[in-house]
Amino acid sequence: MKTPIIKRLIFIGSFDPPHIAHREILKSAIQKIRPDYVEIILTEQKSIAKPRRLLSAKQRLICARALFGDLHPQPVIRSDFTNSNSVRLDQFIDRNQHEQIFILLGEDKLPNLVQSSKLLSARIHCLVAPRLSSAQQLRQRLRRQFREIAQYITVLPATPANVRRLSSTLIKEDRHD
Repeated sequence: MKTPIIKRLIFIGSFDPPHIAHREILKSAIQKIRPDYVEIILTEQKSIAKPRRLLSAKQRLICARALFGDLHPQPVIRSDFTNSNSVRLDQFIDRNQHEQIFILLGEDKLPNLVQSSKLLSARIHCLVAPRLSSAQQLRQRLRRQFREIAQYITVLPATPANVRRLSSTLIKEDRHD
């Protein structure tokens, strides 16, 4: 008897802070993939846009649990606050061979994909959420940059502008409280 393939969606990011656009991106990925399991991994990655943290690791974990806790399938939320400045995709290779893994990254986390692109395969796919450019522009850029593995990379639809604006507004208001 053939063992069924399990679909696992893993959303990786700093989530500093977790906000509505993150939730919409994850909901879009869940709808597209229909995973059996969802994991959210909070990292210590610093971005060029935010060289210092807005929230502590503990605060980000609490906020992420509140923001994503009611989604289905129920996400497992954990932190990976190692000294490493990037989460490498190779940590997911040794998982069960009967799993198909979908790594969800924001466009700003593409340097991680560049480091680990050779690991993408029929078993490990990458979903990228546009942030800085349109979905079509990002799709074209990724096809040029990752020609040999482009079939394993999916660009999600862009988060609606009103959700991005609302998230930005709430974050700015929080900073001033």
